[in-house]
Amino acid sequence: MKTALITGANRGLGLEWVQQLAAREWVVYASCRQLAEADRLNAVAVQFPDRVRVIQLDLSNESEIAEVGLQFASEPLDLLINNAGYFGTGTASDASAKLEQDFENINSDDWHKYFQINCIAPMVLSRNLLGALSRAAGVILATSSRLSSITQNDGGLHAYRSSKTALNAAMASLAIDTKPLGIDVFIVSPGWVKTEMGGSRAPVKVTESVQGMIAIVENRAKYQSGSFIDYQGNLLPW
Repeated sequence: MKTALITGANRGLGLEWVQQLAAREWVVYASCRQLAEADRLNAVAVQFPDRVRVIQLDLSNESEIAEVGLQFASEPLDLLINNAGYFGTGTASDASAKLEQDFENINSDDWHKYFQINCIAPMVLSRNLLGALSRAAGVILATSSRLSSITQNDGGLHAYRSSKTALNAAMASLAIDTKPLGIDVFIVSPGWVKTEMGGSRAPVKVTESVQGMIAIVENRAKYQSGSFIDYQGNLLPW
């Protein structure tokens, strides 16, 4: 039975990952920052009591990241989904989110938070789980965004864009470093998805996005490790 660890599993894409992998008989370690506020995730864990294990993980707390690594000190891990992300307040559809991140408005502390959650934490977590992933010749899937593309940049959202572009670069480097371990790394845009972050105007359903990303994992040999691709497996411009 295969094993996955998912960050930001209490809602949106993360929760859908948990549901779809559990339905496929994976053992899923579903992490979230506040267990007491994860009602939907806890309900899924009740639905799949032998497959879903809810764990506490605040990605701004490196001691908690290290503790998760210790849980897998001698265990294999087939899939790490670095799903948790930070977009600030509002949604991708809101003008307020764009204003909040405007170059003239954002302060250094807030900008650092984007980098901490969207880039640094996924790398630190990946580092702590490399042993487990190498035992299974596993996959690291990092949730990125088309907004990270320098080629397709149309301005605005400086903090979010730059943090995800940094994630792309770091994960592309990690793909090279982990090749001798048999670990594949994929940097994936899930699309503009109808979630709390994506907003109601988003055209892609959560189920459709996750189904596409699961297909990438299941057909990993089709893709070069370190690739930047969308949820349908199409290469994206850096």
